[in-house]
Amino acid sequence: MSRPGSNPRNPRWAARAAVSLAGCLIWTLSVASTASAVTESPDPIGQKLQQGLAGIAFGFLEVPGTIVEQAEANGPWVGFALGLTQGVGRFVTRELVGVYQVITAPFPLPAATQQPEFPWGYFERDTVVAEGSSFEAEQRELGWIRGIEVEQRSGALVVTFPGALQFGPGSDRIDPAAETRLIGLAETLLRLPQLQVELQGHSDATGSAARNQQLSELRAESVEKFLLTQGMSRDRIHTVGFGSSQPLAGQGISPEDAANRRVEVVLTQSVAAGP
Repeated sequence: MSRPGSNPRNPRWAARAAVSLAGCLIWTLSVASTASAVTESPDPIGQKLQQGLAGIAFGFLEVPGTIVEQAEANGPWVGFALGLTQGVGRFVTRELVGVYQVITAPFPLPAATQQPEFPWGYFERDTVVAEGSSFEAEQRELGWIRGIEVEQRSGALVVTFPGALQFGPGSDRIDPAAETRLIGLAETLLRLPQLQVELQGHSDATGSAARNQQLSELRAESVEKFLLTQGMSRDRIHTVGFGSSQPLAGQGISPEDAANRRVEVVLTQSVAAGP
């Protein structure tokens, strides 16, 4: 026979459950506020807490993003099965890593550690960053976006999306795989208000020069529109199209190759952010 206080239909039990739920919500909001407060802080503890909360919040994107990637590589049916399996694994790991970072945030990282630690070495970064640059803090933040490459060119950071932020022939439509990457990019750029964003559109060498120029501009504008939907400010973004004048070179890529139908993101320090 159950005690009266443990009966789910008992008003006292319902009240206690409501109070407990409210307490959890208040705690969550307070932690989120703390993370927001330390966004601009170089404190590694604050960064670790923020990254953990972001991992918990956005881990669900791993499932659809992985399904799209596998479907493009292996076809819709095999890709769905593989992507679902891998995506669930990545989702679970992302959540566990996020919880790990939040729980251990009060403990300082070792002096030799530049990044918050991922347990088990499972969720490795895919980002390539340049060493010895003046964008150390910015590269560290961008380094947590999976599936992008970052390099420094002439005092700017250039972000590319290998195999993702590319377009179909004659199209300026962003595919779902690229949207997943851009969500992560927008989230990171919102934490780095000192950076200005130039979106550089490109095309392959097929078709007329006028049409290629138009397509390159439209592709850059499509990415701009998407970033605006993610909370980016319009005054931070500039778009430009280069037509087919800057094809990728090397590794067997020809001017007509699909890899040239792309948008690159160039990040520079704003004048206000300078010393």
